Amino acid sequence: MRRPDLVAKNSQVAQLLQEGTPLVAVFWIHPKTKELVSPYAEPLEHGQHDPDLQVVDSRMLHMNLWSTVKDSHPDLKHFKYDQVPRGRVFFNEKNKKFHVFGPASHLADPSIQNKIHNTYKPTSVV
Repeated sequence: MRRPDLVAKNSQVAQLLQEGTPLVAVFWIHPKTKELVSPYAEPLEHGQHDPDLQVVDSRMLHMNLWSTVKDSHPDLKHFKYDQVPRGRVFFNEKNKKFHVFGPASHLADPSIQNKIHNTYKPTSVV
């Protein structure tokens, strides 16, 4: 099922990516190809601010996007959303840096690090 709201949002994000704007996002790492499966990203200023944790994060949750991911990647249909490595890019307001959260074994891979950096353009990554 295509979600028009995500299509419109992703069109805006594509424009921001061309401009080099850093984004907060949720993503999966394809278990076979190691490509990023990135159904949702948004500019930092549009992210969800959590005053208790002092972070800005994506407004979307992985579980809410999984059916969209499976529609776009039929080879993942037999997986549950938590069976595919997933992560997120968020901004820590205390140290003014972007953080990438996900499985350490995947995030240690330089090719995945480059894909995250090239896709979301985070500055000052921890």
